[in-house]
Amino acid sequence: MVLATVALLLIPIFQMTTKHFEVEPLQGVNLKQKWPEFTLDSWMKFKYQPQLYKYLVENYGFRETAIRLYNQIHFKFYKKGNANVTVGIDNYLYEPWFINAYNGANYIGEEKILDQVEKLQKIKDTLSSLDKELLIVLAPGKVTFYPEYIPIHLRKEGEHITNYKRYRTALENTNISFIDANEWFRTAKDSSAYPLFPQTGTHWSTYGACVAYDSIIRNIKTNTAFNMVDTKLANIILKSEFKKDDEDVEKILNLMYPIKKFDMAYLQIKLLNKETAFKPTTVVISDSFFWNIFNNFPAKNKVFGKLQFWYYYGSVFPESYKTPIKAKDLDQKQVFSETDLFIIMACPATINKIGWGFIDDTYNFFYGEKAVTKQ
Repeated sequence: MVLATVALLLIPIFQMTTKHFEVEPLQGVNLKQKWPEFTLDSWMKFKYQPQLYKYLVENYGFRETAIRLYNQIHFKFYKKGNANVTVGIDNYLYEPWFINAYNGANYIGEEKILDQVEKLQKIKDTLSSLDKELLIVLAPGKVTFYPEYIPIHLRKEGEHITNYKRYRTALENTNISFIDANEWFRTAKDSSAYPLFPQTGTHWSTYGACVAYDSIIRNIKTNTAFNMVDTKLANIILKSEFKKDDEDVEKILNLMYPIKKFDMAYLQIKLLNKETAFKPTTVVISDSFFWNIFNNFPAKNKVFGKLQFWYYYGSVFPESYKTPIKAKDLDQKQVFSETDLFIIMACPATINKIGWGFIDDTYNFFYGEKAVTKQ
């Protein structure tokens, strides 16, 4: 018994110091601590000891395995996620802020929404006069798509006001071009041949993103003077091995064993007239729902002449892959001179901040005290 206890204590130390028995790293944010440098001064001033403690807590042997075991027990027996994840009925996973938005908990009020839409209308009118286009995409929400799997104690009964509903109504009273993918996905749930949302991811499925991307291209082609590519969905296959976008929430749970789930569909978009089609220079201001499109489909130089993704109106991709660039640091005059198409996308959980400052900044650029038209 004593030898067994000593072995249990020594094995983690052995693994920590020798790095034998490699274990899979944890997913999510993991701030690695460095081994602190010992000095007599840091010891006497009690600075070394807290740093050493932080290092040991983050680097003890088989830490990843222990955390996964802890998470698995909580998930299996208590239906709890230990990464700010809500475990729903039949192990459908949700991020809590999506449920809050669905229940109207983050409603910003009619006045704020009407103000933003009025500014969007003026921005749209100005862009149209410059032969440029604006498209709003209301991305779908997993809670709207799978409300039946929300834990019963988190459901808010009856009709309630939400930012998504009010934005949709306000946009309907304008001539701003918009796609309501949230309602479209909801009504297509039972008729879709393949899953539009995954069980263990938070965003639309790779298949759903592909279908949405195809529809965005068709919408632009139909409702603008841009003679863009013709598209065709092809080569659909079902897989039990998912792309990371289809199980992103499950991954951050860091469980011992994968959750049993249904297969997902993967496909390609064929571009039929890409040699002769017009490729508009495009800026997309969006939340994380655009990542699936940006990373997985031919969006960069085959459909668009140049595509920039302004992530939450912050980092500019693809430029920020190499050197961090912020959208606010770009030359506005140059951006509006060189860009043919602006797309603003937000899902129901983030639409309370749609544009993330872009709408106000653009409105001020065209109509503020220092507006370009007044210069």
